[in-house]
Amino acid sequence: MFYASFSEFAAIGDIIICGIGEFTFKAQIVPDEEETNASDFNYSGAYLDTTCPYDGEENAKHISAWERDKWFYCGIEVKAYNTKTGDLIEGDVYSFHGAECNFPGRSNSPYLTEIANNCLSNLESFFTAREQRG
Repeated sequence: MFYASFSEFAAIGDIIICGIGEFTFKAQIVPDEEETNASDFNYSGAYLDTTCPYDGEENAKHISAWERDKWFYCGIEVKAYNTKTGDLIEGDVYSFHGAECNFPGRSNSPYLTEIANNCLSNLESFFTAREQRG
């Protein structure tokens, strides 16, 4: 489990680290290659997905902040390394994309760290089985 958290104002490249057995896991904030762009929004203040929880004025503020790079969509990639040698084990082992980073009114630290821990939980069973096979 990642006990350290991402910072309150996070940036591309930020990393948190934890060790489990013979592995060191690093979770890193990366750019989201499929980032939603402004054409997905309706400037009357309504997101095209009618499930948007914000009213028109609030939604317009969030869109404006996004356009000014105050927040962005990111991915969290978790990589595994051999603790003894520092060698990368599997490349980009597990990732999640489409997370909002620095979104107005939301704390980054618990949100992004929770995503990293969810990715890590998927990896723990994989690496535990790998260790048992030898």
